[in-house]
Amino acid sequence: MIPQNPVIVIGGNAAGAAAAAKAARTNPAARVILFEKSPFISTGTCELPYLFSGEIDDYRKLVFFSDESFRNQKRVEVYSSTEVVAIDTRKSAITAKSSVTGSSQVFPFSKLIVATGSKARVLAGYNTQLKNLFTLKSVPDYLRWQEYNSLSNPKTIAVIGAGFVGLELVTALTKAGKEVLLFEFENRPIPAFETELSSFASELLKQNSIAFYPGSNNIQFVISDGRITKIRSGSRLIEVDVVFMALGFEPETTLLTSAGIKTGITGAVPVSTKLLTALPNIFAAGDAIECTDYITKNKVYYPSAVTAQITGHIAGENAAGGNVFFQPVIKNIALPFFNKFFLQIGCTALELKDYAFRTGTVQDISLNRVKVMPGASSIFSKVHFDLHTGHILGASFFGDADAGSYADIISLAIKHKIPVQALSDVSYNYTPELSPFIHPLSKIGKLSSNLNNGVNNGRKT
Repeated sequence: MIPQNPVIVIGGNAAGAAAAAKAARTNPAARVILFEKSPFISTGTCELPYLFSGEIDDYRKLVFFSDESFRNQKRVEVYSSTEVVAIDTRKSAITAKSSVTGSSQVFPFSKLIVATGSKARVLAGYNTQLKNLFTLKSVPDYLRWQEYNSLSNPKTIAVIGAGFVGLELVTALTKAGKEVLLFEFENRPIPAFETELSSFASELLKQNSIAFYPGSNNIQFVISDGRITKIRSGSRLIEVDVVFMALGFEPETTLLTSAGIKTGITGAVPVSTKLLTALPNIFAAGDAIECTDYITKNKVYYPSAVTAQITGHIAGENAAGGNVFFQPVIKNIALPFFNKFFLQIGCTALELKDYAFRTGTVQDISLNRVKVMPGASSIFSKVHFDLHTGHILGASFFGDADAGSYADIISLAIKHKIPVQALSDVSYNYTPELSPFIHPLSKIGKLSSNLNNGVNNGRKT
């Protein structure tokens, strides 16, 4: 049966665009409408730092569809620059307001998918109404920075937060010729990663002459004429031209909570395995929802472009009559920093302390290819596993781009419960330009076997 009212999707980026397109494909007879409050739909977010560095020279390269092209190719009606301001659950309708005309209109729905995503965290008491305070989350964020940079040409830029976004910004702004100061509340960079990876990050900060201020947990701004002129951190008072907040993201749930949907323990919205919220006919996807961690089975908040796209597809298919399920997630994070890469998969040692696993840990430093070949460099590997089952619980890598493939192999092993010892049984490819004679993951597998046999090449926790 064809529903009388349309499938409506709120949010036009990774999750929302995927949901709308999938709903239209699943039920070609359905009317699908997409609303996005910004002027852009289907934009690249992970690629934004490369605009700041100049490696991508035009923001329009990150706008993958216009309203018209999405409508023509995906058969989805698009209303950009249009914010959904209310959900009427009793009448199964939404109210949308155009930022172009200022007019509002009510749209009934048969099914609703909310993909409002996430928003950048900022320090309490401050917001981006300050002329030289910026965040990195969207194409409009970049355009605001581009205009300010072209008019003011700031030289000294403070980045608040040495996590994922902070390190990406440090790299991009340094490449753009700026002097960058990095502040972090904790005592090490990327504090959510393994301590060894933090040590490698600290060394890269030194090598690239980045002033790093760890333990800056009481930051205050000196403001004059709507601009931040100095940062006060402890006894230090440091002059700056621009401040970027890089404190991570939090779910944008205002629309859902206003409709009566409660958030979960993570601050995001709980959903069923079919991505239904607590209200009938209302789905949610992307950065606004809670996920279940594959290893711990706990609820987690995991804002990720890949997860957004997957959940968008599932919500779109189910809203159009499908019956597919969202599986628990395995954290698989890749962080580029200058010319190196940090990879974090599954749980860290600190996270595993909270669970009842009897854990073994092995680590190694190996070459990524034969040492006489140009480009040979070291890769650090660290793997946690369950001593009883051999199942991998988490891993970390640091090195060149090769490390990305190691992380994906580990993610696959976690998903299919392939024991860590089996890593030494894989038939890895070998050619001097591409790989070492003995693959680093093969060495990890052998070290884990030695640990289980009582040989002290690792440690038990």
